[in-house]
Amino acid sequence: MVTDALLKTEFEKFKSIPFPKDSSDNEILSEIFFDLVQYDSYIAGTIDKLLSGQIVDNKELIYEVQFETRLAEFIDKTENSNDKVLAKEYLEYLSSIKSLLEISLSRK
Repeated sequence: MVTDALLKTEFEKFKSIPFPKDSSDNEILSEIFFDLVQYDSYIAGTIDKLLSGQIVDNKELIYEVQFETRLAEFIDKTENSNDKVLAKEYLEYLSSIKSLLEISLSRK
């Protein structure tokens, strides 16, 4: 069982993770980056809301797997090694979001 205190600790750890940079000229990767920025903001706001005692529907805490799919497809198709590295950094950051959401869904 995950307590509010543990969720708060994990959220603080998550917030200390550096957000990946948008250093690509690739239009597709830049679009994914901006979607990731919005998703990250949404998740952070939802977790803040949860920790402040407000009611949050579990549907708001579901991981959006389409980011992984888009990034995996991009990695498979691109020939630019720098863009591949950047896309993998985005995937790594998404993994942190996924872990945080799993913890928040285990909260009682």
